[in-house]
Amino acid sequence: MPIWVNKPLYLNFFSMEAKIVYKSFASNPDYFVLSGKGVFRVVQEDTQSDYEIGEFVELEGKEKGGAIYAESIEMAAEENEKTLDKKATAWKASLVEVSEPGNFVDSPTLKAMAPVFKEASMFLQEKIIEMTPFWVRFDEDADGITSALYLKGFVEHFVRTKKIPYPESLFQAFQAEAPIFEEKHFKNLHENVDNYAKKPLIVLLDHGGNEESISALSDAKKEGYELFLVDHHPPNMEAISKFDFTVQPFLHGGDSTLPTGLLTYELASTIMPAEKKYAKFAMQGDKSPYAKETNYKEPVVIDYISTEKPSLKQYESMLHDQEKIDFLYAKSMAARRKAAEEAKKRAVTDEINGLKLTWLDLSFHTAKYPPKGGVTQGLHEALGEGEANVTIGFDKERLIFRVTGKAEALGFKANELIDSLKKVMPIASGGGHPRAASVRLKPKTLEKAREEIEGYVKRLRW
Repeated sequence: MPIWVNKPLYLNFFSMEAKIVYKSFASNPDYFVLSGKGVFRVVQEDTQSDYEIGEFVELEGKEKGGAIYAESIEMAAEENEKTLDKKATAWKASLVEVSEPGNFVDSPTLKAMAPVFKEASMFLQEKIIEMTPFWVRFDEDADGITSALYLKGFVEHFVRTKKIPYPESLFQAFQAEAPIFEEKHFKNLHENVDNYAKKPLIVLLDHGGNEESISALSDAKKEGYELFLVDHHPPNMEAISKFDFTVQPFLHGGDSTLPTGLLTYELASTIMPAEKKYAKFAMQGDKSPYAKETNYKEPVVIDYISTEKPSLKQYESMLHDQEKIDFLYAKSMAARRKAAEEAKKRAVTDEINGLKLTWLDLSFHTAKYPPKGGVTQGLHEALGEGEANVTIGFDKERLIFRVTGKAEALGFKANELIDSLKKVMPIASGGGHPRAASVRLKPKTLEKAREEIEGYVKRLRW
């Protein structure tokens, strides 16, 4: 059972009251207990018991290698339970520590969210103290991946500094293949719940606060899971209501220009000197106006290797290996150039109501990288930001939108267009930002969608 913290070898004798917060699967299990002296793993070699999580015990034993080897362990006296419950709350509070967030960019919304970052930090710290497993699901782009790296760092740092014997197996991270938390995704998680002694906290990063996620979120709540969200996409308030804790700039007067990687940096910085570079990669990858530098290779490389779904450890290793970054960047850019050349040959542009709509049939593109969204983005960049351009990549089941600032200023907002499509035709799922969004279509609805998009453009007034 790998543990993120190794305590030094002691031979101290302990006599303590403690609350069982987790235990192993065995007839004579190891316990993880919260006490006034910290959180400990209690090993039973000379004792025999099988108490439940949440029960209070009185134990004696010797500490060795960071664990307590029990010599006696008994249920706490009933009359002491209420007193012990208050003590456990105080024990937990004594381990929680929060500083001011980093306030990395000059944003009124970020400043207004400072209390939210601190509360979110305390919420997560308490879950770690209680030995709650984490199921973390993150979006597959640079923004989602960097946010997961920050959260992993947050957990590891807290575990090390507070000497909590938190097994690595309790932190599980999953890269999403779409920015939606669907019923099938929850079902896959829930099928493995019996591998844990208590229900995990479900953490969604850079996705999951949208209409299409409501059903899966509702299922999770019915099964008794707690839900935690960090996201910067325009929220659906019914979906948001399902979460036990939400970090969302739209709820504090902001918008999607503050990417999830930046938000998670602010959260992590409440307990640790978090690396700023991941937030920079997130801002560049999501084309945030707060990005001061836009020539980093890493966001491109993250997108390139994300098609293979590496582990977070593999992402970390790559991001600290400049030689590998340079090599993968060269490969990714060669693939992008090839795809862009093919896209230019197939693009068809219509000018409607002062906007240039460029349609790209993506059925030609079968390579893993760049993904179809990347091919659409590459063509969009080639067409130039200086005009009112809207680039629409499509195949039989998907529409991908990219919008220049000038087109947005004239009223074209991709997320609003998608909302209008949902009202007049069947849509499998869809959403995003005003300047970058996508839709999954129902079968045989592409032509209808195209008609509606052109009608939307014709109705724009400025």
